[in-house]
Order: sequence, then structure tokens, then C-alpha cells
Amino acid sequence: YIRNKLTKMNEDKDASKFVKENARAFKEFVMGRFNEDVQMLAYFDNKLNDVVDDWYRRANTEGDLKYKALLKKPSQKSEGDVDWTVMQSMREIDTDTFIQIKSNF
Repeated sequence: YIRNKLTKMNEDKDASKFVKENARAFKEFVMGRFNEDVQMLAYFDNKLNDVVDDWYRRANTEGDLKYKALLKKPSQKSEGDVDWTVMQSMREIDTDTFIQIKSNF
């Protein structure tokens, strides 16, 4: 969302330009979609805050931070770290993942 929606945040090297305010619109978008599920909102808020804080810290301490250094494949996930795991393909979705496909027709 941040990389593809915000201006001048799309190139790999732009990960180092992150400021916490960049996550505000994404948070509002998700909160609007799940506003009736208080438990889900609390979980999301906690996870997003972890990622935002980690990204901000790394952007300010690692001068040339790149998206490739942040984003991890599921096989690269390590316990204890902030979870930067993203899917690379549909094969990486485990059986506990819920995906809703909404038709516009």
C-alpha cells in the first residue's frame, strides 16, 4: 500500500524515506473495513505498530534501506523478529490463511 500508493515511495531505495505518517492512510483504510470486529482491530493495530516502528527505526539507522532488505519470504521468517513476511506466490499460502475474493460483476 505505502510503496504503491504514496508518491516517491515506489523504488527499492525509497524504503529509507519512510516516516510514521506514511502508514496513516493504510491504517484508516483497514480500520474502516473491519470496524465492527474489535478483537481483529486490536490485533491489526498491534501488528501494524510493530511494523511501523521497526521500519522507522531501520530507515533512520540503516542509511540505504531497501524494500528487498525489509520484505521476507515465508521460508525466511525467524522467530522474535518483527514479521515482514509477504507472499511471493499463491503457493506460499498455508491452510490457515483466509482469502476472500470479491467479484465486481
